[in-house]
Amino acid sequence: MPAKRRPLYDPGLRTILQDLRRSILNGRLRPGVPLPAVRELASRYGVTGTTIHRCLQELAAAGFIVTHARSGTRVVDHPPHRHRYGLVLPELPNDDGAYPSRHWEAKAISARLLNSGPERTIEIFHGLNGHPELPEHQVLLTALAQQRLAGLILVDEGCVSEWLKPSRLGVPVVGVAEVAGKLAIGDLRLDLGQYLVGALTAVAKRGRCRPAVLLNHQARFCLPTLRAAARRLGLALPLQRIQCLPTLAPDWAAHVIAGLFAVDSADQPDALILCDEGVIQATELALDTQGIGEIFQVHIANLPLPALGRRHALHLGWNHVDYLRSAMERIDAWHQRREPIGNTALPLVDGSDITPTAGRVGGAVTWRTTRLQ
Repeated sequence: MPAKRRPLYDPGLRTILQDLRRSILNGRLRPGVPLPAVRELASRYGVTGTTIHRCLQELAAAGFIVTHARSGTRVVDHPPHRHRYGLVLPELPNDDGAYPSRHWEAKAISARLLNSGPERTIEIFHGLNGHPELPEHQVLLTALAQQRLAGLILVDEGCVSEWLKPSRLGVPVVGVAEVAGKLAIGDLRLDLGQYLVGALTAVAKRGRCRPAVLLNHQARFCLPTLRAAARRLGLALPLQRIQCLPTLAPDWAAHVIAGLFAVDSADQPDALILCDEGVIQATELALDTQGIGEIFQVHIANLPLPALGRRHALHLGWNHVDYLRSAMERIDAWHQRREPIGNTALPLVDGSDITPTAGRVGGAVTWRTTRLQ
């Protein structure tokens, strides 16, 4: 009498994939451990060797396993569910690979700088702006379905919508304060209010008393903080010297600068604070066109990008390499202890003495900075 066959496991490719992936995720198949032979897996699941080969190809494409001619198929030493992090950016890069926003460009360059080996890899998901029907969104949804991300780093609150709720993602999320306390584990904030206070403090320390501030659409929410800091520092900052100059309309710089200086000399600004690197060049061109001489400037700095301005300025902002490294460390800690981190503001960096180091890393210049005291 022939031996009784074991009940067939679901022969569907998806089910076999899920079972093999689950064995890696829960540690039954540990990093570096060989997988059973194809013939053994085919017998276990009651399918053909061709089906098993297809499953292994899918796992290899997702980064879970690797095949060598001599040692066979094994789990990779650094499985993606613990060593690959998703960075979600709201913009698509241009044809040359650069981003329209220097803020996102600094994030992307920093991710490439940190991708020095398999121990930690940051995968960038571009163009996620709340429209899940777009193919860019499907790329992220596929990565989440394959469970090949240790966590997500969100850098724009607009990325979080009904289709991308952290409580449904199954991975820890760093970056958006409003969703902290669920599967989102906290927020590493780049506080524009902190930048504005730091910029006004620098203005006061240099004996200037009539700053003008060019805000972008994000910094406009910091207006109460800005006015309160100016009063505390004894700076004259009437509303007419606070103007909005968004990145998408840099040509308005000529009109804004003309209006700021079309007053008596005693009321003209003696310092200029810019909250968006995307308008620095247009603003300096407007200053030259208006015949404005040297004026103390504070420019927001998205390191490790070099400064754009031709005039002398204090570059004050954040190091995005530090931002991403901190986010990955928070995700790692969450996997180990399952503890949220709450909301943390990253410290400002004074980049006024930025100098390139000896070489280039990953195609981008690395920078040495000093922290603002």
